[in-house]
This record gives sequence, structure tokens and C-alpha cells, in this order.
Amino acid sequence: MPIQVTSIPIRAVRTTKIHLTAVPCQRLIFYRNFCVEEAGIGLTNTGQLLFPASNLKTDQRGITGLETAIVLVAFILVATVFAFAVLSTGLVASEKSKEAALGSLKEASGTLMVRGRVVGTSNNALTALDQVKFTLSSATQANEGVEFTTAASVISYLDENQAVNLAASDWTPTWLIGSGPVVDAGEQVEIAVTLSGLILPPGKGTDFTLRVQSAVGAEVYLQKSVPAELTKVVELISGGSSSPAPTNSTLEYDVLQGKNPKVFPISGIMYVIAYEGDSDNGTLKTFTMAPNGRIIETVNDTLTFDNVKGKDADIVSISGNVYAITYTDDDDDGWLKTVTIAPNGQITDSLVDTLEFDTVKGKNANIIRVSSIVYAIAYSGDNDIGLLKTVTIATDGQITDTVIDTLEFDTSKGKTPNRYSGGICGDYTKVERSKVD
Repeated sequence: MPIQVTSIPIRAVRTTKIHLTAVPCQRLIFYRNFCVEEAGIGLTNTGQLLFPASNLKTDQRGITGLETAIVLVAFILVATVFAFAVLSTGLVASEKSKEAALGSLKEASGTLMVRGRVVGTSNNALTALDQVKFTLSSATQANEGVEFTTAASVISYLDENQAVNLAASDWTPTWLIGSGPVVDAGEQVEIAVTLSGLILPPGKGTDFTLRVQSAVGAEVYLQKSVPAELTKVVELISGGSSSPAPTNSTLEYDVLQGKNPKVFPISGIMYVIAYEGDSDNGTLKTFTMAPNGRIIETVNDTLTFDNVKGKDADIVSISGNVYAITYTDDDDDGWLKTVTIAPNGQITDSLVDTLEFDTVKGKNANIIRVSSIVYAIAYSGDNDIGLLKTVTIATDGQITDTVIDTLEFDTSKGKTPNRYSGGICGDYTKVERSKVD
């Protein structure tokens, strides 16, 4: 289509030549920075189009299609990265939620519960329980069972005196319904727990707890009380509801003779008593006594540390299971001996070491620790003079054969001396004695 151009007067100092293709329009429109400007034009005799140079914008900037594509691709890449991060986070959160839900379901379906009564069997003296029996079954009807074996489960005993994880040999599972080692829905397993091996088995009026922990599932607690009066087989009721038994009890530690006894703590509820037994021989015996005063009515172990005479014995802890004993023998000589006593009350049958610290007289001896391996012995010597001697005892109980030093703290009478540390200052030990004119 030919272009129709109307003659328009223009002022042109210089002109710019352009070639046009015929388009169906009456005027030319120039676009710049989103603004539209009309430009007057003219046509030469040869058909060339003229327009004023002053209307030509030489600094006209724009954006190409390639640049637009680059920006678009960058936006898409950034959006893809963020979308991937959000999607990954969502997948991880979903997986964790799934694991938590499955774990909770497994925990709930793996819970055991006590069914029926809890029964105890007493010892022959009817003073404490030897065994407790109870029945466990699955608390739900879930298809997944609970493994319950001595290898995968733990049973603990707790009372006011002790908290013990029982050994695998101390309890036995027996399936009453179904078969082991897994407790499935509808199955029942009887647990027999032996308590006679405890240092202090539950006696009359004792409140105790058995905690059962399987490999999967919540813990099961049995809080029970021992009746005030025991029969050979007794039903145990809920803890705290029984009538407490009297706390005072008696132990006959020697049926023949028990002269000048002294009691010393060993470990926890374990104690040792030193005394003059039959024919005045020096004897050690260990026994169990609870904080409430209840005494187990049997002696744990016995050692005769002097077969002839062991008068006025005193004991001090050396290190670990090692203890030192001072006493006076049949000739009134002063002796120092070391022995081994385990926390459970077992006494080693042989002495560790021996020292005769006074070959003339060593009556009413008392021993005290001065430093890590140095000990002081205060006693009444020959003619009842007051004497203080220091000796060395290694942590394994070995006694140095010679006395370190000697002090005659009273040259006339120093009978029945006693001592304590820290009464004067750090490097001194005060010695008290009864003076007889």
C-alpha cells in the first residue's frame, strides 16, 4: 500500500535518510521510554523521506529479547532452588513425623501389665521374703509382641535402704499361656524374683518397689508392702497400706560369750563387731543393720583374730576393704593387725599383717589416722604410764616392722586413753586420759 504524506513545513539543517515499507497508517509514531512523540516528516522529489534532525533521539535505550530470556531463566532457577528446599524440608518433616508415630505406636503396643495377685515366699525363720512371684501380659491386643528375656530385660529392687539392679540369675520367666521369648497378645508369663541374695531382704513391714523394664515399652512398677506378720506364703498388698512392724530387733551374735564389744561401720548398712568371745579369744563378726534399726537376724561372716585372747579391740579403716585392729593379748602385750572386710561383710580368712607395738604392756589401745599411711596408737603401757606411738600402715595393709616414734605423755598414770583429730591444730592429735592418783 502506498504511503500518503502531507507536505509539512519543516526546518531541516541536516536530514537522515530512512527507507520505509508501506504500512497502512497515516502517520509515523516514535516510542521512547514509554512515551509517544509525533514527528513531522517530508518527502523529497525522489521519494525519500525527510524529518527534522532535531527530533531524532540519539540516546534511546531498550531491552532485547535475549536479555529478557536470561532474566526469566534466572528467576526460574532461583524459584526452583527454593521450591526444592521447601519440598525437601517437607519430606524430612513428614518422615520424622512418621517415625515418631510408628515409635509411639510400638511403645504403646509393647507395654506390659501385671495381672492377678503378687505373692511372696518367706524364709524359714519367717523374718523376711525370699521370693516374689507375679504375672505379666501384653497391655494391648496389638499384633507386635514384646521380647521378655533375662538378656533383653532388667528388673530392679528399691527400698529405703538399697537400690539394686538384680542379676539375670536372680529372676526367671515362665510362660503360663503361649511360649517365649516374645509376649504376644493374649499370652501370660510368670516372673519369679529371688530376693534372698540382697544384703537386706525385705522384712516385716517393709515397703519396696520392683521395676520391670523390657526392651520395648513403658516400665512396669510393683509397689508392695511386706505384712507385719509373715507366713510361709503371703499375698503382698499395695505399698504403704500395711501396718509397719516394730523397728526394734535383736541379734544374738554369740551364744557363749561376747565381752567388751565394739561396733564399727563398714559400708552402708554393713557393720562389724569386735569382742572377746568364748575363752576371751579375739573375734570379729559382720552383720546388717538398716537405718530404721532393723537387724538381719543372722551373722554374715566371722574371723578369730587371736585364738587365745583379744581384749579391748579398736578398729580403723585403712583403705578400701583393709582395716586395722589394735588389742591386748593374753600377756597384756599390745598388738596391731590388719584384715580385709568386703562391703558385703565377707571377711578374708587370713590376716594381712601383724606388729607387736609393745612387748611389755599395751592396754586399752586406741588407733587414729595421722596422714595417708601414718597412724598413732595411744595406750596404757607398763605401770599404766600413758604412751603414744606412731606406725606406718600401707594402703594394702602391710605394716612397717618398726615404730616411727614414741611419746610418754604421762609418766605416772595414763589409763584408758582416748583421742580425736583436729582438736588442737592440723599437725597435732589430742590425747585424753583418765589419771588415777
